[in-house]
Amino acid sequence: MDARRVPGDHVIAAVLRGEDGLSLAELMIGTLISMVVLLLATAALGAATRTDSYTEHHSRALDSLRVATERVGKEARQAHRIYSDSHATRLHMGIDRNRDGAISPNERTVWTVAAHGGTSALFRIVAEGTLEESKSIVAPDLVAGPAFTFRRDGAAVTDPSRAQEVGLSFTADAAPGRHAGPRTVTTTVRLRNVA
Repeated sequence: MDARRVPGDHVIAAVLRGEDGLSLAELMIGTLISMVVLLLATAALGAATRTDSYTEHHSRALDSLRVATERVGKEARQAHRIYSDSHATRLHMGIDRNRDGAISPNERTVWTVAAHGGTSALFRIVAEGTLEESKSIVAPDLVAGPAFTFRRDGAAVTDPSRAQEVGLSFTADAAPGRHAGPRTVTTTVRLRNVA
C-alpha cells in the first residue's frame, strides 16, 4: 500500500471527479429561481404593510368616533337647555356649570358636523359668537350627514328645545373607497336636567 494513500480515498476521488464548477445554464436557472423567490417575498411584505396601514387608520377612526360619542353624550346629559337652532348637524346646548341658575354665553356649547379639509369633522364650539369663543376639532374624517335627532316621549320633535332625548350618530370612513367602508357609532342620550 502506498504511504500517501488513505483507505477509501478512491471513493472520494471518484465523487469529486467532474465537479469543476457550475455551467452557465445552471447559474442562470439558479438566478431565475432566486429572483422569483425575492419578488414573491417583496409582494408579501408590501401587502402586509398596506394592511397594517389600513388597520391603523381604521382603528384611529373608530377611536375618534368613540371619544366623540362619549364627549357629546356626557355634555348632553348635563345640559339644562337645548336651543331651537339645533338641527341634524348642529347641537346647541346650555350647561349651567357654575350652578347659578342662569346660562351665560360661556356656558353654551355647540357641537356641529361641518366641512373640513375635503371631508367633514365634528367641532366643539364654546361661547359661540362672543370674544371668548373657542373652537376645536373632536373627530376628523367624518362622513357628512345627519348626526343629531331630537325626541320627546319616544317621538321625534320638530322643535329641538322640547327634546328629552338626543340621538347621536357619527360615521367615519378611514379609507374612502377601500376595504370595509364607513363605520357608524350610534347612541341615544337622555337629558337629565331638561324638563
